[in-house]
Amino acid sequence: MKVQLFLFFFCLTLSAFSQGNVRYDYLKACPGINLVDTTILEIDGIGEVEVFGFGIDKYDEAALNIYRIPPGKRNKNPLKILNFAVDTHIQTWKNNSKILLNKIHSVGKVRVSDLRLHIKIENIYMHVLTILDGDTIYQILSFPDNYSESDFDALTKKILTHQCL
Repeated sequence: MKVQLFLFFFCLTLSAFSQGNVRYDYLKACPGINLVDTTILEIDGIGEVEVFGFGIDKYDEAALNIYRIPPGKRNKNPLKILNFAVDTHIQTWKNNSKILLNKIHSVGKVRVSDLRLHIKIENIYMHVLTILDGDTIYQILSFPDNYSESDFDALTKKILTHQCL
């Protein structure tokens, strides 16, 4: 009985620890993810960041961008940092788009924003998954020609369950 209780609490503690320390750096090692470019980007509320842009072979119009939060901004509220990163896309398209979804998910201590826009002027859709994992932001951007809620949901689920793209 003591051994069973010990194993139960050990597994419970291990599970809680691993849930809080989810890492998304696996994304850049997924098959078909290739470094395309690096650039400097100014994000309101965060400042200048060096962005590493990756192409995603599986999707025609998709990219993975990765950047680190500057040391002086890391002490900000994580939800504010996440909102700064997401708001960049909302502000860019505010006059020509409609927000279809803007939802935040939690995976342990990691926050994942699911932003879906219909860009009216081009009649295309934009799906932005922004992941704040410690001091690193991962953004997956896709531009499908047609809106398919099930396809958008499937991509979001892949990210929430740590699957490759």
